[in-house]
Amino acid sequence: MKKIEEFVIATLVLAFFVCSTACASTEILLSKPQEVYSLGDKLAIDLSIISSDDVEGLVSLILNCDGDKLLFFINSVSLTAKKKKSFDVPSLLLTKERGVGSCFVEALFENGISESKKSERFAISDSVDITFELEKEHFLPSEEIKIKGSAKKANGQAIDGTVTLVLFGNYTTSVTEGIFSFSMSLPSNASAGWHTFTLYIKDAEENKGSTKKEIYIKAVPTKIILGINKKSFMPYDLLIVKPSLLDQAESLIGENITIILRDPKGKEAESKEVLSGSVAVLVMPLGMPGDWLVEAYSAGLEEKMFVYMEEIEAINITLIDGMLHVMNIGNIPYTKPLAISFKGEGEEKTKTKLLDLKVGEEIEFDLKAPDGIYDIGIRSETENKSFVGIPLTGGVFEIGKKGFLNNYSPVIWLFVFVLLVAAIALFLHRKKEGKQVGILEENKKSEKTKGS
Repeated sequence: MKKIEEFVIATLVLAFFVCSTACASTEILLSKPQEVYSLGDKLAIDLSIISSDDVEGLVSLILNCDGDKLLFFINSVSLTAKKKKSFDVPSLLLTKERGVGSCFVEALFENGISESKKSERFAISDSVDITFELEKEHFLPSEEIKIKGSAKKANGQAIDGTVTLVLFGNYTTSVTEGIFSFSMSLPSNASAGWHTFTLYIKDAEENKGSTKKEIYIKAVPTKIILGINKKSFMPYDLLIVKPSLLDQAESLIGENITIILRDPKGKEAESKEVLSGSVAVLVMPLGMPGDWLVEAYSAGLEEKMFVYMEEIEAINITLIDGMLHVMNIGNIPYTKPLAISFKGEGEEKTKTKLLDLKVGEEIEFDLKAPDGIYDIGIRSETENKSFVGIPLTGGVFEIGKKGFLNNYSPVIWLFVFVLLVAAIALFLHRKKEGKQVGILEENKKSEKTKGS
């Protein structure tokens, strides 16, 4: 029984001793951090501890940012009962490696058991807020863009660093006390349409930010290009033209283009209006050989291209009611012989005529032959034709050029000749009679003079 009493007394003494050390009341005091920090700032925390008893232990501070922990202060401490102990905690330089995000500082006091205290939450941010001014949104190629702006860190302080504009390349300038300005010229061949540019700002502490803006670059008609199906043409060939109006980036502009075709003398032969990038179809007329000009006009621009009209010698031959029609359908004078053959029953004859026809000129020949039915053959260097069963009259083989009296028979010609001879004889006879009358009157006057 005595042993049991001794054991109980020993247990109570031990419990009192443990409680006198481990169960001492300890209060940890932490200063309130600012709401937002930027990289490069210093985190300053005031730490104090008050204990109800004299105790010894370890005190530490831990930075906790979104679960990432960093021990940045630890110290052994001997506390006097009810006496506040303050600690000289070095400021913590905030860097990207030490954490960003939503954070708090946790203070720990350990002397066999642990006691802790957490600070209010605060933010550590690497962001930069950017504002800027742009004179306008719509620009021409080669035009200058001027940008003025300001930037501040998440803690509200102005930043010192660099700003880079990314638009058709990179353009960098400095940011001093949060202020920046610079200008750049757009490329002369910048494509038309909306373009997004980005501003990037950073400092030495790795605070950074960016912002974007859209600008519109106008399409400026720069040149016309002509596509043509071929370079050399014959009359009545199709001339296929594809004109394209291009902007500064050689992109198609959908505007109308006027196409004009001119002959070697500059006279307009045909014109059409067509949408840029579409096809215009023109017909090469029957015109003089040589260089023909294709012109394209749009938006104050022009483009010209020559095509060549080939020489063509050609005639068209028809025979209607014994009348032979020959027309120059080429584009140069036609000066070649034309052979005409007559083939009838027991008779065959060939006559030749030398043609001398201007472009577009037509001549008619009256074919004559002894009365009968004939097969007529027409031959030239460029044309061969035959006509079967053609009735002809006239008594003799003859090719008469159509004109006054050319189409009449020899009998009529003889009659005309006789009339002409008779008219001449009558004229001479009357002239002779008039002369004789004049002589008689002169003689009468002379006789009267002598008698007086």
